Amino acid sequence: MLLRDIRERVWRQGERRLVEPSREALSAMEALVVEASRAAESSGGDSPALRALLPPTGFTAELWQVGAARVLALLDERGRGGGAYFFRVEAAPTDGRERRLLQAPHAYHDVATGKIAAGLFFEQGSGDAFFTNTLHRYWSEEGPRTPRPNAPADVCQQTGSYFHAATRAFLSRGPARIVQLHGFGDREGGDLDVILSRGETSGSGPVVARLAARLTVAFAVRVARFPEDTRSLGATTNEQGKLARALGAEFVHVETARAFRQRLEDNAALASLLGEAIWSPAE
Repeated sequence: MLLRDIRERVWRQGERRLVEPSREALSAMEALVVEASRAAESSGGDSPALRALLPPTGFTAELWQVGAARVLALLDERGRGGGAYFFRVEAAPTDGRERRLLQAPHAYHDVATGKIAAGLFFEQGSGDAFFTNTLHRYWSEEGPRTPRPNAPADVCQQTGSYFHAATRAFLSRGPARIVQLHGFGDREGGDLDVILSRGETSGSGPVVARLAARLTVAFAVRVARFPEDTRSLGATTNEQGKLARALGAEFVHVETARAFRQRLEDNAALASLLGEAIWSPAE
């Protein structure tokens, strides 16, 4: 399967709707993601338990060959805005490192973040899993996608979504790091290229500090840390960030300017540098 085919499959346009999952559906989703992660690490991406857990969620499971990589895909084929979830089929980490989860939760709104993240995961081998949204964050039955706080389809602001349940399930398997890719408009970040945060006003921490240094050197861009260098776009209300901190996982929120995303979008060599940087350990 080619990357362009994946993008068309995952973020296809057409009739979609937002269906708020029940508590039972969210519980079933958590069980499914736990088993999918386990199966990807130990059973070649398939197991009787995995197949048995699919019907209550309405998701389908497929095994994809993308270049040299084998990937287990969980897909919401009913078009309910449930997201898409991918797990690299390989052995579990044995070097003591945390499981690595790459997320693009605003793939439609934050232009090119989905494409960049998909390239990192499927082509560059970046991360053990990749989660993304499948409905515009400001989706509305009325039509216009008007920015508004606490939007029902914004998975970063809702705890009752499949996306949030899947994140909780992934984190439940042990030490983990989440890296979320986001994008800001020309008027939001001033003259900055990247804003990094762990979602806390108390400080950005060593992982973010290390990433800021690496991005500055690798890309010669203007990088700011929240809250040390800027008070903007700090992700303090991000629900996955709150969840990660509550469960003792590392959360890194990466905001990127449009011009920086354009540099990465069609340049695999540059994107590979980003992939190397985001998972680097703190010194």
